[in-house]
Amino acid sequence: MTALGAFSSGDVLTAADLNAIGTWTTYAPVLEQVVTFGLTVSSTRYARLNEIVFYQGHIRVSSGTGSAGNALELSLPLSYGAPGNGVIGNAWIFDSGSSTAYHAAAFYIGSDKVSFIGDWSGGNSFGAQPSIAVGFNDQVRFSIVYQTDA
Repeated sequence: MTALGAFSSGDVLTAADLNAIGTWTTYAPVLEQVVTFGLTVSSTRYARLNEIVFYQGHIRVSSGTGSAGNALELSLPLSYGAPGNGVIGNAWIFDSGSSTAYHAAAFYIGSDKVSFIGDWSGGNSFGAQPSIAVGFNDQVRFSIVYQTDA
């Protein structure tokens, strides 16, 4: 099968080629705040439609404690291909220690990662403002759409 996004004029597509377009693929993300967390992953997956990636999931920290004052960062399943940085999705972040939920925008920061910003952040990333050490039982639910160059 020709790699998705690599079809050329004149290619003959099979049923397998067509059926693979937009199928969901399980992905084990990396979540970090200076340290890399152990995660319990619930239905974290992505689908690709040509150069567009649809990425969604629900993760819970099962081990590790982050470093307050530093950004919380989430890996992307495929490399980022759009020019510049920008908002590419949204997230719900739950701090179990204070039972506080934050709605955030997922913001591409480079190195195929996103951080999270919101009206509570003063222009900083979540974890830096508010200065929170992410830890056990904290959760991130997200929906992200972006252009890939993979």
